[in-house]
Amino acid sequence: MDTKPPVSDAVPPPAAPTPPAAGAGATPPAPVAAPASASSSSSSASRFAPPKPLPKENPFVYLGIPQAVFDYRPKVPGPKMSVFLALTIGSTVAYLYDRRECKRLKQHYIDEVKWMSEDKLGTTDLARKVRILAARIPEDSTVDRSTIFFKRYIRPYLVASGTDFQITTGRNPGGLGRTLISEIRARRITEASEQGASSTPPPVSPFTSGGDPNFVLDDRDEARRASELGGGYVLLGRGALKEYLWALKKGYGEDIDLKEEARLQGLGLGSTEKRKDSKAEREEEVLVRELEREDAANPNAPFDIPEPAGLASIGSSDDGDAEHDASPPSLSSAGYTPYRVLTPTSAPLPPVSKAPSYPDSHPLILPARQIPPQPPLLLVPFSHPFGVRQWPQKMLHFFNHRADVRQGGELALALLTNHTRPFEPPVNRDGLNNLEGMLDLNFVDEVRRGLHKDAKLEEGVLTGSADLDLVAESDELPSHFLGSYRELPKSHEFRSRDFYKELEPRLVKARELADGRTPTSAEQKNPPKMESELRKERLDKEMRWRWELEGWAVVRSGSGVAWDEKWTSNATGESPFRVVTPVTDQDKEALRRAREQWEATEAAKRKERQDNGWE
Repeated sequence: MDTKPPVSDAVPPPAAPTPPAAGAGATPPAPVAAPASASSSSSSASRFAPPKPLPKENPFVYLGIPQAVFDYRPKVPGPKMSVFLALTIGSTVAYLYDRRECKRLKQHYIDEVKWMSEDKLGTTDLARKVRILAARIPEDSTVDRSTIFFKRYIRPYLVASGTDFQITTGRNPGGLGRTLISEIRARRITEASEQGASSTPPPVSPFTSGGDPNFVLDDRDEARRASELGGGYVLLGRGALKEYLWALKKGYGEDIDLKEEARLQGLGLGSTEKRKDSKAEREEEVLVRELEREDAANPNAPFDIPEPAGLASIGSSDDGDAEHDASPPSLSSAGYTPYRVLTPTSAPLPPVSKAPSYPDSHPLILPARQIPPQPPLLLVPFSHPFGVRQWPQKMLHFFNHRADVRQGGELALALLTNHTRPFEPPVNRDGLNNLEGMLDLNFVDEVRRGLHKDAKLEEGVLTGSADLDLVAESDELPSHFLGSYRELPKSHEFRSRDFYKELEPRLVKARELADGRTPTSAEQKNPPKMESELRKERLDKEMRWRWELEGWAVVRSGSGVAWDEKWTSNATGESPFRVVTPVTDQDKEALRRAREQWEATEAAKRKERQDNGWE
């Protein structure tokens, strides 16, 4: 039997590839596709391959923590991101640390003085009261910046200790000094009146027959003065120190004419005169008289314009009647000024009250030989410079407010302990043996009237006194002020010139309309100001300009500080001022012992009340 050989299912191997023909243009042959049977065998082999070992299970996955948390591998940030993270985290940590330290220090100082407010006063004792003197920083958008410093860093400790305080802030440069000058003038007049009445016999007790209760008021005034001397003045910065000393020198160094002062106050001028009770109204009256004197000496005065025909014709009629003969003289013959008001002849004149008479031997209050003792002075080294060069320092200070909190706490403790020393007088003198760094009051008055238009800020000269040279290293430099404030007199000259240049046509138009001219349609829609309104506008502008120039002359760098050598006229050379000394470790220890003693006394009293069943 014939048997056929078995047929093999094996696929013959592919033939070897034919090498490419030699030549530059030969192309490689196309790849030969694998047979379908080979791909099916490889897929079946992978299907029956052993499984990969599973990763070790994390038991924290069953606690709800996803596996991605453990598989996360953070990468190192790039250089830009590293700088950003370092700055952000560092500034945040510095800010939080600084504010936490501020709260801790504030609470520490409050705990040191809180017991003072709970201590009981005697039946005749008064709470201590201090006065805060703050000056306006020139060209600062925040009017009371120095007051904000006091309220933020010093006031909490005064409130915690039960110390009363009064804040006096100048609304513009020189405003604090003018307020103090007004108070000093009023006090001198009051003391002069009391000395004039001192020749009368002293009053007896009001509870007996013929008693005078005025002694109660006198006793109250003496108690108030004693309380003021026992309190203190807190001078916030160099500007407050300058204006305070300027007010003392000008207030106590000028004569006071009682007759002129009575006229300024509206006394003895008739029932038609309004009494000038306000300080601003009195200064306005003084400026009115000053402008009258300046206009009388100036041939080109702003209101010295030929009068309208209607007013100039008064009293110029050719009729010889008695009525015209009895008519009042013309304005020009009466010495016409913009501030004089005519009284109609048809109306009866108001009764004029007789002015108070003063003895001819005492018409003036002469300057005092020595100013009275002043309350203790706490000199606060507050400064707020301007300029781009101060930005780095202010940025660093943003993260260092704890230094201000510590400084305010130390100043408050010094004020409460009230340890003082004599005021250091100036010692530096020039070749003519004159004190250096002194304020010239005549120069201030000339600048106020606009005579020094080219005056500028200068670098200050030190006086040699640590008290008078308070923060003079920074505040006596022209760079401490804004550029617009360095040449203030020149800018005021431009404003004044433009105003008076526009005033003349406005005044002519106002007088023409007052004379009876028919107003135009534009004037009917927008009526121009009358002459009285123009005078009031000029008075307001002049007052504002002169206040600003006066303040500039006092607080500018290089102006110096006001001082009188009579203030150091005693044998020891000490001045009538006392300065609060910084608190020492011995003072803090004494304050701590006083607090512990008070706490022990209060605890004993509380225990006694509990034992007696009173609580």
